[in-house]
Amino acid sequence: MTARAPRASSVAVTLAVALGGCQCNDTSAPATAGSSASAASSPQGRHPVKLLHPDAGPPPPGPKLAALTIAELQPYLPQLGDALVPLGMSPDGKQVRGAYCVQATDARAAADQIAADLTASGWAGAASRGEPPTTGVSADRDGLHFSVVIRGVDVAACPQAQHRFAANVTAFRLSG
Repeated sequence: MTARAPRASSVAVTLAVALGGCQCNDTSAPATAGSSASAASSPQGRHPVKLLHPDAGPPPPGPKLAALTIAELQPYLPQLGDALVPLGMSPDGKQVRGAYCVQATDARAAADQIAADLTASGWAGAASRGEPPTTGVSADRDGLHFSVVIRGVDVAACPQAQHRFAANVTAFRLSG
């Protein structure tokens, strides 16, 4: 036996356990390289690896979104900064998206300022979160949800060296 044999058999055991599932009804040791292939592949007492608990059922449905137009959203928005990407609609017509260049000392200060501006404009629960380089803000108003993500990525039209930060925005309306 060479010096590599113990490593090879430990790899075989690891593979047998990973590919064969768990021995949930069997308290014996996992199959080894010397055990028969039919025992290792037998479905009795073994369960395939699953990412979800078998009783979990399907994942819950995502939120149901109602249609929202730019014209409906526009009156509720504070001046966030210079538009990098004008407000536009998502392909399904249920989200308004855009990007702004926000003046601030860092990404966290940008998020805090946007939260304060949203609050002053009547948005409820405006809260900033995260630490640079990535921060964000979310707020709600009249059935609308507004979300902002500020990523600490330099954008040519919005250079961080000049204390300017790109802020991506998304707004949507939850249906009934």
